Amino acid sequence: MMKTLKDSLRTLLLAALAGFCIGIGGIVYLMQENKLAGAFLFAVGLLTILIFKFNLFTGMVGYLGEQLLVKKWGYLITLLLVWLGNLLGTGLAALGVSLTRIGDVLSAKCALLSATKTADKW
Repeated sequence: MMKTLKDSLRTLLLAALAGFCIGIGGIVYLMQENKLAGAFLFAVGLLTILIFKFNLFTGMVGYLGEQLLVKKWGYLITLLLVWLGNLLGTGLAALGVSLTRIGDVLSAKCALLSATKTADKW
């Protein structure tokens, strides 16, 4: 059964909120010199998603096989909406922080972290 427009918009909104929480969690993680504290604070973002029952793609994709076994093909559309919402939410968090005075500092940290990880061998 296809979702109604209202249900689809609700799914997208809850996914965007989850993406925003993950984005803020990532920003807080990057701002911390102590990585243990950063990991703990990132987990607060995950806890927020659980408490408010937001839609996070990584939490929902694990149910895909089960849903397809019972021929609930609409779950694929739900996953697509959740993925798009998560992308939108994290993008808004990134855009928001890029407009602040810490945006350049975080951008440099991200560039260094990305360079380190892409230089790793298999």
